[in-house]
Amino acid sequence: MRQVVTGRKRHILVDVLGMLLAVYVQAANISDKAGGKTLLERVKAKGYTRLSLIWADGGYNGNPFKTWVKDLEPIRKIMEVCIASGKMRCTSGLASRV
Repeated sequence: MRQVVTGRKRHILVDVLGMLLAVYVQAANISDKAGGKTLLERVKAKGYTRLSLIWADGGYNGNPFKTWVKDLEPIRKIMEVCIASGKMRCTSGLASRV
């Protein structure tokens, strides 16, 4: 059963210093994965091609989304997509937050 929610979802992309790179706002009834894909497509169009690590919350969970991100042209230097579910863990050791 789909939950009916009014409002907006905000997807943001920041660098390691927290400086804003991109923002995408969508209706709340659209999935996080669809919004994340739109944000990353816009980032690609702006010429940001040196992404190396993406942290995302559980709304972006799933191998199809991770695979899509890693195959995004020309952003192919993504080492890892970390999905948070309570505790954030990245297997490469680049990031871990408990």
